[in-house]
Amino acid sequence: MNASEGLRRLHQLINKDEDLKRSIEKARSQELPKAQQNNKENAPPKKTVSDVPQTNGAKVDTEAVYNECEELKKKGNESFKEKNYAAAIKTFYEAQAKIEESLKQSISSESRSNLEKLYVQILSNTAMCCFNLNEIEKTIENCEKALILVPTHQKCLYRKALCKQKIGNNSNSDTKLSELDRKKKQLELYQEARQILEQVLA
Repeated sequence: MNASEGLRRLHQLINKDEDLKRSIEKARSQELPKAQQNNKENAPPKKTVSDVPQTNGAKVDTEAVYNECEELKKKGNESFKEKNYAAAIKTFYEAQAKIEESLKQSISSESRSNLEKLYVQILSNTAMCCFNLNEIEKTIENCEKALILVPTHQKCLYRKALCKQKIGNNSNSDTKLSELDRKKKQLELYQEARQILEQVLA
């Protein structure tokens, strides 16, 4: 390698990080419109009023729903005690769906209050199972649903805080990893530049 070639290569190394940055930005600018267009094309059609099922004034047997969901809660709790968290979650979600459907209907304030209390208990239990399976997003989702009805719910507040802490720790780990990768790359560039200088000055 002659001096001019060596210096040219050295100059390329010095500017390599900046070139890489520009290349990435250019690629992103080209891909973003495509991704946005694909999202629009693949987006499901918006629901209209005619798409929503109508009850035709049918009366909801809230007592039967409550009793059924109470049994489902007990069944889910048994699965939880056996550490079969996936089965417990499935049972709890079944109960959630039944209560949610009932709460959409026109029911008495007393029935609504009773169903909401049971709903919050089931949401809290679901969050606990999800947390034990390290399903962080689902844990937060169930906690937030419960906190809408009972903003001071201690267990849900606590679990949500633990999840946020986990997310924060993972982000810090990713940042540290990226920093190590960056330093490794800089070291490789420095070593190559040093070899070129040695050849040029030899």
